Amino acid sequence: MYEGTYTDGASAVRHRVRVTVTMNRLHITGEAGHTLDEWSFSGLRLAEDIYGSDQPVRLAHREKGEARLFFSSQEILDRLIVQAPGLRRRRSLKRRILVQSGIALAALGILLTVLLAALPYAADRLARFVPPWWENSIGVGFMAALEEQFPTCAGPGGRAALASLARRIAGARGDLHGIRIRVLQSRVPNAFALPGGYIGIFEGLIRFAESPEELAGVLAHEMAHVAHRHPMKSIIRQSGYRMIFHVMAGDASVLGSSAAKITETLLNLSFTREAEQESDRTSIDMLNRAGINSNGLPQFLSRLHKADARETSRGGYFSTHPAPEERAQSMRGWVRDGSAAMTADEWKAVRRMCRVAEF
Repeated sequence: MYEGTYTDGASAVRHRVRVTVTMNRLHITGEAGHTLDEWSFSGLRLAEDIYGSDQPVRLAHREKGEARLFFSSQEILDRLIVQAPGLRRRRSLKRRILVQSGIALAALGILLTVLLAALPYAADRLARFVPPWWENSIGVGFMAALEEQFPTCAGPGGRAALASLARRIAGARGDLHGIRIRVLQSRVPNAFALPGGYIGIFEGLIRFAESPEELAGVLAHEMAHVAHRHPMKSIIRQSGYRMIFHVMAGDASVLGSSAAKITETLLNLSFTREAEQESDRTSIDMLNRAGINSNGLPQFLSRLHKADARETSRGGYFSTHPAPEERAQSMRGWVRDGSAAMTADEWKAVRRMCRVAEF
């Protein structure tokens, strides 16, 4: 029997569990002894690659969606490696990555050498050579580190409302898939986009928003950053090639070292003026195509500009997204009336996601 942590994928609640390995499956029981789930060996896989003997084990199952099992040691993996062929294949992933990316590594190395002196200007071009699975690895590492510092808000009604809103907005583009939204408990009025389609929203920003249309505007803006791969481009500009080389070589330690300063990195992750303008135009266009009232973002930025800096702008959305009033003015020529971003009940559920009555 092995002790670990279980999440069902439908909420952020973590259950302390005991896992029994039978002849063909894992039997998962809660602390009270009741059965929470059973996972067959045939669909078992590693949710995160294993790079060292001291790394925790995270298991997933192809039939269980986003459900996860976490173990602090690899003892259970040593037992399962014989019975679950899928785990054996994943255990050799690092070697396969090195072999399969050899040609790409050589080509990228030549490109990096040529562009070394012009990194700030080469970021946009270089980002095109970053495969989606590398980008996703960076996003997963950053988001996991962030969730260690800030609890994830688990309100299922709010999560469903945000997911529904994101789908409506994304429907205006055919190239925007796999958006994953996390609401985090923090008073900082901030939102950010990460590589791999991750979007984080601090509760402080939800509290500052006066309407679901304002929140929809901010969400659409961050989704536009994802659509244009601005987070990857910005990380390349600020971190150089080191992160790309390490992730490409299968070395997860660079993500760990970056994760130690994740808050500082996110609050200082800046986009170029051109990138902000591009995302402004794209976000308003997506909202208009989705039939959602698109005046929310300029309203939000105008209020943020007028707000007391000591209360709202320090370390938050104001400081990481420059010239809000200028941007709000330029967007007002593009906005259109439309339907509400959410129902009253959905907006209430989003506002209560973190189950905090008052800050």
